[in-house]
Amino acid sequence: MYRDNYSFLQSPDKREYSRLIEEGEYIATLNFKVWGKRMSLGCYFETDDGKKFYLYAWRIQSGERMGDYCPRDCAINFRDVKPDTRWFIKTNRSSKGNVYWSTAEELLSEQDGN
Repeated sequence: MYRDNYSFLQSPDKREYSRLIEEGEYIATLNFKVWGKRMSLGCYFETDDGKKFYLYAWRIQSGERMGDYCPRDCAINFRDVKPDTRWFIKTNRSSKGNVYWSTAEELLSEQDGN
């Protein structure tokens, strides 16, 4: 039985993962998620070549999507996303020079019909 989201203290070993601080596009598998300490959901990914990184989906504070945990420019609520799914991920750099998680698009496997 897999777990949807781990609490911060119950999470698998996160030391293998580094914070993604490079701007770019990535294809990666979501391995697990960890509830953050400050209204965030840490999403832990691995690329096909073995690079392990994490990004934070932050809780939306107002509007129709209030309470959802999403990348900045994307409507996908990662609270509901299952582990072992593949994603096209894009990160951008803000005007202050910080890298942020911009978008995510699920990549369906051939057995899913695509």
